[in-house]
Amino acid sequence: MLTLLTLFGILAVLIETCFGSSLHQLVNQLLQAPLQHALQSLHGILGLLFSMNILWFFGIHGVSVMMPITEPTLLVAIQENAAALQQGTIPPHIVTKPFIDAFGFMGAAVKPLV
Repeated sequence: MLTLLTLFGILAVLIETCFGSSLHQLVNQLLQAPLQHALQSLHGILGLLFSMNILWFFGIHGVSVMMPITEPTLLVAIQENAAALQQGTIPPHIVTKPFIDAFGFMGAAVKPLV
């Protein structure tokens, strides 16, 4: 356990010295921001739902595979919408987790995990 903590501590220091930001900020810049931008478009949502159904075709639970990847960005969209409403401005995101649950998972093919 101590070895593992030491290795991750060294990795965190190396990432911070090489890239000038923490691992969390680096993952946010490289993965979460482009994914959030993609999921706010029609093509991104259709691609997400299509990939879930393709996984179902091959016998893999599509929601269980894709939602751990996409759900954090969709929850961030809810938080940003709530912050915009508190400031009295228009919410910036149409696509959020409840939006996909209501309009993307119609029918019995893909059922969201609760």
